[in-house]
Amino acid sequence: METESPQRRARVMEQHLETWEPSSPIALQTLRIEENIKGAAHHLDATFSCPRRYWLEHVRGWATEPFLLPNTAVEPAAPRWWPLPTTFGLMMHRVLEIGLRNPRSFGPSTPHLDASWMHESEDELSSSITVGRVMNEFGFGMEQEEGSREAALRDRLLHLGDLIDRGLLGRWVRGETLNGWKVEAVRTELPFFHREHIVRQTESDGQPVSFRLENGASVERVNMDFSGRADLVLALVDDAGRGALQVIDLKTRGCLASFNDKKTGDGHPLQHVPPSEISTVPQSDDETQILHEHRLQLALYSMALEAMEARKPPAQRRTILPPALLLGANGRIVQLSEKAFDVAKGDLLSHLDWRATVHLDPASDEPTRLPAGSSHCGDCPFYKGDLRRCGPEGESLGFISHLDVEP
Repeated sequence: METESPQRRARVMEQHLETWEPSSPIALQTLRIEENIKGAAHHLDATFSCPRRYWLEHVRGWATEPFLLPNTAVEPAAPRWWPLPTTFGLMMHRVLEIGLRNPRSFGPSTPHLDASWMHESEDELSSSITVGRVMNEFGFGMEQEEGSREAALRDRLLHLGDLIDRGLLGRWVRGETLNGWKVEAVRTELPFFHREHIVRQTESDGQPVSFRLENGASVERVNMDFSGRADLVLALVDDAGRGALQVIDLKTRGCLASFNDKKTGDGHPLQHVPPSEISTVPQSDDETQILHEHRLQLALYSMALEAMEARKPPAQRRTILPPALLLGANGRIVQLSEKAFDVAKGDLLSHLDWRATVHLDPASDEPTRLPAGSSHCGDCPFYKGDLRRCGPEGESLGFISHLDVEP
């Protein structure tokens, strides 16, 4: 067999290349993807009020704990008379969870509720048995020595439970028809998962617009995912027999050191409106303020309920009422108006769209610092600590002297 020389093979290759005609180039297809971004419902209102707070955490990647220098600990503080607000809030939530009566009294034509609404509960929030159980669960024992901090905590939980029992919620679950509604059943700690789809649209014709990533991929849709538990959901029926659901979130602001169980007029401002006032319209500036401060969180919970109901057959759906807060300091329910609820949902969707943009668009603008004197900065982890990493316009940033009194 004759072996071709290297020169011969090179000439054959040259002739082949001279006669070769390249085929048309193959068009590369854009990779189309969806992006999932997780969020926490209780952060929504804070980051809506200060977008920079969200940007510093999720774009800059800054830790969300105040920056503290090592070996700068001050003298240990004296034992607290009251527990931390977060601990107390958990305890009061637990009292509500196990102590709230469940009427299980259904109208003849309201949509059916599943078995999770049928639990038996005939207790009262102000029951010593209920509060004793919670005290024991949190490590304070079934009995407390009179005059001790533990006894004061027990009595405060009992007092707040009594306020709620005497207010609108307590009267509702005992079977009264008030404000045109009657409670059929209650769910505490209702778990939910909600996915809000964010699709960018052009301003001119409303056509979908993709996010373009640096690697050439196209993000067609962003899924903003939230999961958690709603403190309380009421199933109600109105005078016409129509069924509804309402989210209620418990807040314990003003229930500790500033609370006055003897003279409400000398206590926290939220105490100034008594539980006997059953109107769900805020009756004071403080009630209006606390409701406004949590409106996006409430809107998300309600939108999750709306999505759950939308998956049911039309005949089995209930109307979702505007959400409300249950105020531990006075036992009252304060509710968003229909208009405020619509505005809150619009603001929430706008904020989620902005969140998606800062995650996926590297050219998005850095949010500015809040105006001088803003009250939102006081609770921000980027403002607190030994290193002030952010703050209102005009305030110096950097290391803070321990001799200075922080605002």
